[in-house]
This record gives sequence, C-alpha cells and structure tokens, in this order.
Amino acid sequence: MLSLHDVYIDVRLALHDVYIGVRMALHDVKSAVKFALHDGHSGVRLAVLDRFIEVMLALLDGTQ
Repeated sequence: MLSLHDVYIDVRLALHDVYIGVRMALHDVKSAVKFALHDGHSGVRLAVLDRFIEVMLALLDGTQ
C-alpha cells in the first residue's frame, strides 16, 4: 500500500512534468509570435499575445 509520502512524491513529480510541458509550450508560442512579428506581420493582437506569454512565463518562474 502506498504511503502518504509516496503519493505526495508522485503528485509533485506529475506537477513538475506539467510545469515543464506548459513552459515549453509557452516558449514555442512565443517563438512563433516573435517570428511573425519579425516577418513583417504586425498588430495589436500579436503584441498582446507576446506580452501575455512573457507574464505567464514570469509567473511560472516565480512559482518554481
């Protein structure tokens, strides 16, 4: 039978995997936005999305 400590470790590892996945996905989206902005596309939506991703990454890094 699993102890409470074993469950805690499993949950913590799973949450860390989720954190890494979300962080990688945000970096991928940020790269795509940066590419679009540098490729001549402009617009408020891309700029807002870029800023949103920066804030989300900062929040994720602050919780680590």
